[in-house]
Amino acid sequence: MGEGNPPMTVGQSAWGIALGSVLLASVLLTSGCSPESDATVDDLESLSIESSGLGSCTVSAEIEYNGARALVTALHCVGDNAYVDAPSLSARLPVIERFDAYDLALLQPLESIRLPSYPVAAFPASGVEACKVGTLVKNDCGPVVGPGEVDGTVVMMIDICSVPGDSGSAITWNGTLVGVEGGDVSYAPGFDENLPCNSVEQSRMNPLYSLGLPEAVIGSAP
Repeated sequence: MGEGNPPMTVGQSAWGIALGSVLLASVLLTSGCSPESDATVDDLESLSIESSGLGSCTVSAEIEYNGARALVTALHCVGDNAYVDAPSLSARLPVIERFDAYDLALLQPLESIRLPSYPVAAFPASGVEACKVGTLVKNDCGPVVGPGEVDGTVVMMIDICSVPGDSGSAITWNGTLVGVEGGDVSYAPGFDENLPCNSVEQSRMNPLYSLGLPEAVIGSAP
């Protein structure tokens, strides 16, 4: 009778089963079967948006509003449309809230993107330095000046260049979002229409103004 492998003991059998279970679990964890493992999130500095009949604008901030993420832009970039187009994402972003007196609109974000997220605050006093993140003027800072008026609403001028396509850009101060770019001060009574902004390359353009944020947005922050 030829020699064969000795019979497996009870202990050896249990050890083999345990090892097989560990190997199987390892394969399952690395196989990519979980839907989350395929999910990718793109971090963006800014996003160009378009709305029917209104041209191009910018989204460069997200906030927490009523317990959920929301993208922030200027209301005149949205108008009465129910959504805006984000051509670079081949997607539409629904409009979830409008604040007419502040020229502010909130958009529903995609789960696949993240824009810079900010806490929110009231507009700072004149003399402090605020900054903007735009699509065309990427990053710029300048002193807050003002106030002036647009249709009876008090606005603040910031000595940063206003460029077509950058409406809706985030205006930040001390790490907080304090408003969005509404336009240039030629639209704001009380300011010099020919006042140049602080960028030599764009000295023929006007500084921007912002209407700040409504209490409904500031009060909804965590």
